[in-house]
Amino acid sequence: MPKAATALAHADVYAAHHESVRATVLQHPALPPDKPFVVVPHGRDWERIQWMGQLPKKGQALQILVPGQLVKAKGLDVVQALAALDGGNRLHLHLLGGGGLNVKPAPGLTVHGEYRPQDFSARVAEIRPHVGAVFSIWNETWCHTLTEMWACGLPVMAFDFPTLAARINATGAGWVWPMEPVQALYQRILALDFMEVSRRTARTAALRPTLLQQTTLQMARRYAEEVYGWG
Repeated sequence: MPKAATALAHADVYAAHHESVRATVLQHPALPPDKPFVVVPHGRDWERIQWMGQLPKKGQALQILVPGQLVKAKGLDVVQALAALDGGNRLHLHLLGGGGLNVKPAPGLTVHGEYRPQDFSARVAEIRPHVGAVFSIWNETWCHTLTEMWACGLPVMAFDFPTLAARINATGAGWVWPMEPVQALYQRILALDFMEVSRRTARTAALRPTLLQQTTLQMARRYAEEVYGWG
């Protein structure tokens, strides 16, 4: 019996952070059909939520924050291609995190280096972006950087993969676009006007109560009840 099948057979309960992940795992042929499988979203704790979303001024390049461990799977090639295509004319991409440390700064592309999770909002305040981006080239299991950018008041653009798409479409706090040639993505971004960014920023601000309620304690309680059966 393959090792994966052996491990799956000995589990009492399966858990995932998003329904799309559950659907993917359920396709595994070795997964016993009679075991419970729960979905528990990630929780986050916030000392405070600072709304730092800035609206672009007329003639200003759109400031786009791209945080996290940016590697090819997380869209590094997409970001570099966008920067090269624009040449610092109408977009300015800000890489914040460890993955972009070997990327050379270029017109319209600034590398801000690594950050500690507790310092994320302070770093965002220094950068003053208008929107955020997660250009992962396949599905995410949850995506903490999406949550972190929402907590800073930034609407977020992403490709149409199930987890990110579902979270953004359910809230309206960003944009979901097909993964297509970078020239098409570039034109979609250029089409964002002041009113569109303003609308999405307002929808992001409306997430404040949800973000404050979805804590690690709430997550732990759901695991206790639904995974371990501690009622």
